Formats: sequence, structure tokens, C-alpha cells
Amino acid sequence: DLPSLATAQAPDWNDGRIVYQSRAGLQILAADASAPGLNDLLYFDILKQYHQDPDWQPDGGAIVFQQREAAHWEIFAINPDGSGRHALTRPVTTLVDALPSNVAPAWSPDGGHIAFLSNRTAQHDVGPWRVWVMAADGSNPRPLPLNIALDYGFGSEQILDWGP
Repeated sequence: DLPSLATAQAPDWNDGRIVYQSRAGLQILAADASAPGLNDLLYFDILKQYHQDPDWQPDGGAIVFQQREAAHWEIFAINPDGSGRHALTRPVTTLVDALPSNVAPAWSPDGGHIAFLSNRTAQHDVGPWRVWVMAADGSNPRPLPLNIALDYGFGSEQILDWGP
């Protein structure tokens, strides 16, 4: 069982394990209570409450999540054993009034791309939320040509997902 609805949010399943965000940080729970790695803490630092919305790569290779960086959010990837944490998105420039955020990452079914929300404009400032996609390594980020209104409230909601 997940510890409680109050402390376990945004769960994602892969190969008998669940990754979720909690007050302790990102955690992995083995579906089989006798399996090793039961409720392992995946990633911890002083800002643990700012690691949110994990999504497991379909082959189990990596977990993407959003992390607060001062006044904005960026997307990071980490291995299931807690190693290899690295940023997939970063501000293009800091010469703007407010830095845009990149949130709600979701792996493509083949694990080659990540869809996400960003409120960056062509001038790299803050604007309306749009759906973007990037390669699994964070390269080639681009907005999708969708004309839909999005409202993202930073409430750990799963707003994006890929179909098969």
C-alpha cells in the first residue's frame, strides 16, 4: 500500500514498482512486499517537497520529474537507483522579467521523447501554457502546433500522457 493519500501523490507504475512523490521526496515502492527495495527513497535533498510528478520510462530505464528551481520549475531525469540525476530543461536566457517553467513530463510509449508543458514564449519569457515535446536526452525542445487552452495549477495533477 502507498503510505497514505495525504503523503503519496502522482504515482506511476513500471515492472512491479511504483514511483511517487511524498513529503520525504521521490520514492519507489515494490508491488511485492517481500521484494528488495520496498519503499526506497529515490532522491533526497533539502528541497524534497519540490520534486514532483514523476513518470517512469516505459523500459524502466529512467524517471523524469519536475523540480523547483528558485521561482520556476525545470524537468530532470534520474535512474531508478538514484544515480545520474540531470536537468533536461534549462532557461535559454535569464534576461527576462520572469523565468518560464517546464512541468508535467510524460514519456512517449517508445521512450524516445518526453511531452511536457511549458509557459515559455518565443522571446523566452512567461506566457500561456502549451504542450511541448523534446528528445529523451532533452535536445530539440519544440512546441506542438495545438490550439488548446491549458490551465496548470501546480497541484501535482497528471495533465499529460501519451497514447499507444
